[in-house]
Amino acid sequence: MAHKFKYLCSFYSRDNKAPRQRNFIDKFERDIQRYEEKHKPSRKYLICTDWESSTKKRDKFFKDQCESSEKVIFLYDGEEEKDADFKYYEDKAVGLHRTMKTHFVPIALADIPDTYFSDRGLPEFHPIKFGVGNDAACWKRLREEILPEVVREQDMDGPRISPQASSIENLSEKKKMENILQKHWTQLKSSVDITEGILDHLFQDKIVSITRKEKLNAIATKRDKTGALLTHLFDSNAASIGRFFDLLEKDYYWLYKEVQKDIDALSAPGGNSSCKANKDERRGDDDTLVKKPTQQIVQQDMTLPMQQTSSQGNTLAQPNNLSTSPAMSLMRQVNSDCGEDSPDVNLQNPTTSMLPIQDSQDTGFPLDFSIKVKRGNVVAPMIEYFMDVKQTQRFVGKEIEGVFEGEEGQGSGVLREILSQFWEEFFLKFGVGREEKVPVISINLSNKKWQSVGNILRFGFGYQPTAEEPPWYFFPQQLCLASVIDAVHKDSISNKIKENNDVPEKKILLESFYAYVGLQTAEDIRNIATDLPSVDDTEWETINDTLQDLFEMPDFVNADNFHVKIAELAQVYLLQTSKTPLAYMKLSTWKNSFPDQFGSIASICKMYKEFQPTGNKVIKVLKVPEQDSKKKQQAVKDLRNCIRNFSTEHLRDFLCFVTGSPLMPKEINVEFLEDDRYPFKATTCSYLFYIPVGWPFNKFQGKLESIITDKKIGVGLFGSV
Repeated sequence: MAHKFKYLCSFYSRDNKAPRQRNFIDKFERDIQRYEEKHKPSRKYLICTDWESSTKKRDKFFKDQCESSEKVIFLYDGEEEKDADFKYYEDKAVGLHRTMKTHFVPIALADIPDTYFSDRGLPEFHPIKFGVGNDAACWKRLREEILPEVVREQDMDGPRISPQASSIENLSEKKKMENILQKHWTQLKSSVDITEGILDHLFQDKIVSITRKEKLNAIATKRDKTGALLTHLFDSNAASIGRFFDLLEKDYYWLYKEVQKDIDALSAPGGNSSCKANKDERRGDDDTLVKKPTQQIVQQDMTLPMQQTSSQGNTLAQPNNLSTSPAMSLMRQVNSDCGEDSPDVNLQNPTTSMLPIQDSQDTGFPLDFSIKVKRGNVVAPMIEYFMDVKQTQRFVGKEIEGVFEGEEGQGSGVLREILSQFWEEFFLKFGVGREEKVPVISINLSNKKWQSVGNILRFGFGYQPTAEEPPWYFFPQQLCLASVIDAVHKDSISNKIKENNDVPEKKILLESFYAYVGLQTAEDIRNIATDLPSVDDTEWETINDTLQDLFEMPDFVNADNFHVKIAELAQVYLLQTSKTPLAYMKLSTWKNSFPDQFGSIASICKMYKEFQPTGNKVIKVLKVPEQDSKKKQQAVKDLRNCIRNFSTEHLRDFLCFVTGSPLMPKEINVEFLEDDRYPFKATTCSYLFYIPVGWPFNKFQGKLESIITDKKIGVGLFGSV
């Protein structure tokens, strides 16, 4: 942080004096006191728990309190949905976090839903959950989040954790990287020109803020500019310094090699570091070593003899020596890379597998494939299997079955849902935005894994089981349209932004920006943009507060700069942020690979429009049988009325339930089901949807919405097929 903080942290909850909150805060305060006694920090760590002790205007007091606190800890007890004030100030705290004026830390004291933050449009936050699992790990993570230096030994009130044996000497990982940076300081300062490209990468990786980027660009001389960036990096973490070293490889290879020699020396046996900050290894936020898997490992392991018996008695193809095989080590690593909440792989009875099914004649080459995953943990195993381009090419012209572990359904409909679940989970972890999502670089996702994500995207779009069937053209609608166009047709939108005329590319960018910020904010921006002269001071204050909460803005918008500033925000947060990940995903090649859909800007827009569901479009594809009774006629009317009133999100949920995909199908066949036990049911492979007969509309609507939005049920319901 750029300024000194009065408080180490401040606690906010629905009621800090409630027993559950009070007990947690008391325990935390005791832990901090013991930490101070042992480590004797240079300043006293003040903790604020009283948010009601000021007579100032409450919003201003809250903002002042947050900005004077290094961390703002929100405590969740599971009752937040009923508390409008809590949600209001949660939004305020998140806005201050995004503008780097404090650091927002969510703590769950109850088992809040996993989708809580994603449903609130805050997918980048993962609460530390106490009381629902391993509290020892929770305390460790909280200490590393709150305290200014990592405490390797647990000497607080939480359960004790034995330190791991290690050859690491007393210096912290950050200190070791600082030493390397300091050693090469003069060389770096005199040789390296900090280009806009380097700053863009550092901004996308959240190593420099937009304000810092602008200040660096304003420095006239090369040496001073480089020196200013080095000073900033020196005060950051080990991973940030390592990322900067990576960026030297292309234009300063000789210097990059010298730095890597020092890093390798520290990483070697007998060295004083376990950190190797290069392209083969990356350090996560929790300072655990993350190794980048190699293509060779995947290819080698997928050819091993396979057979294992499941708990149900069925024979599953699995590698021999499963617990020590390279692929299982790789799977474990991919899980850790793709999010700290990913569960460990069960080595005795794995819950995720991508398994070739051998031909009955045992030709030695798999004719068909089965992709088997556990619902709710799709991203890590999918990225693992699609890591190798050659493996991906083996899917061409192959019948591939999708299977969710523990569920009866299988086939192409389930495979479509696996792809849908992949993108839903992926954007929760590595995407930002409301209606349209922008992929963001994460230290937990290496370049190789981004390429794997690109392979998954290409597979879904081009998958064609047989020559007689058309390709699936499965494409995630959430992916920001403007970002896709700018990546496929290189900088086609970026180059048009500064033009004064109202070109179509600027309109596309603005519409994507509206979808990115959400309906309410988009409506506020539109209202101001349409009549700038009539906007009063209160409206300007409101829109500036909104934009400051969402983005880090160095100055305010007004009638003179409004259109320019909105375009700049869209360029930075949509185009620049997504540029690197989409480049790793190789979207630039899609123009030639799929010319009908991606050959021109117009064709991409047309494809997005055709795939985007609307209530009327879904109603038009319903194929309804003859209704030989008034009850059946009413059931069809009720279904149409429900669909007309669905939000975009509910329309996608409905299509996923019926077809396994959120994309518009050519038809949905409707049948009647007079069985109250299974009122709604779907056969995703044939797009067949069963509806109940004789239900009151309110019951019909409520049950349908409940079923399609229940992520635990999945497609079909009660044994999807």
